[in-house]
Amino acid sequence: MQQTESLEKHRDIDNDIQNEISIQNEIKKATDSFQDTEIIGAKVLECDYEQYNGSYDDTHKIKYDSKIYYVNKDENSSPFSRHKKVYWPVFILNYGGVEKVFSCKIHDSKEEANDKIRSLNKYYEGNSDMKSFRYYIESEDSIIHNLNPYKFLENIMLPKIWTRHIDYFYLYMIPLLIFLMSTTIYYITQGKEIPFTVLIFPFIISSIPVLAQKFIYTVRDNVNRYEMVDIAVEVIQNSNDLKQENCNYKSIEAKVDIDESGLTIYSDKLDCKWFYERKKNTQIEDSGVKLLNELPIADGKCALTVKDKGYNDSSWLSTNDEWWIDTESSFN
Repeated sequence: MQQTESLEKHRDIDNDIQNEISIQNEIKKATDSFQDTEIIGAKVLECDYEQYNGSYDDTHKIKYDSKIYYVNKDENSSPFSRHKKVYWPVFILNYGGVEKVFSCKIHDSKEEANDKIRSLNKYYEGNSDMKSFRYYIESEDSIIHNLNPYKFLENIMLPKIWTRHIDYFYLYMIPLLIFLMSTTIYYITQGKEIPFTVLIFPFIISSIPVLAQKFIYTVRDNVNRYEMVDIAVEVIQNSNDLKQENCNYKSIEAKVDIDESGLTIYSDKLDCKWFYERKKNTQIEDSGVKLLNELPIADGKCALTVKDKGYNDSSWLSTNDEWWIDTESSFN
């Protein structure tokens, strides 16, 4: 009996060692080049805004669950005021075989924060058509996410081969002057007149280094950077915003009514409606205009598909908060 327990104990130790070796190897790969992984879960956390931490590191102090965090602010969000509610998207990443939580930028709008979560949905492991999340470990607490569609461009994105930026004026003028001077000297020594096509050739050739550098920096800027944060994985897993429960779908016929107040779509079958307000300049909300353009409307009625699960801040949610228009099935 004791011998059996001893063997099992040694076997567990060996398994732990092999597992650690696998994790370390995967992390090492991601420190050398971009690697494939997936997102395990994501969630928007409602936090209290404390203060701007200063221009030194351009971070903002927030409080979640009585703990202080320093995070970056989304560029499109309005200035924050103390104790205001802000919304913080975070996600769990398969980080070389271990689960780590990473931080997105904070938002002043819950809808914008949810939009960020939805943008991560294509990398979620629970999707049948999941896309690979290509990441590179920039430091022990940050990663770079490659948004470029082509893997062969990743080599010029690695910080270890980062080239020095050269002022575009010098990058253009130095080759231009060299080409002009060498061309002029050649034709003078040959006693020939410089053809016009030869004269403009240096101007064209000298633009190549400028275009090359612009291309390189365009590729390098097409990334997202995420910081690792000390949040329990269970906080996200217990209410994963990416995990959609099975939906019940219904195909219905609805009345379409437009008046001075806006657009109303009403279903007798479900006894619910969708309303899109008209603004002072007579313009209807964007989602309402999209419905008018996309739904097959005839004789003041339309056919559409609805579902009983979705995001609570969605513009496709009925006024009684029970049904969401399924745009994939309903639109032409």
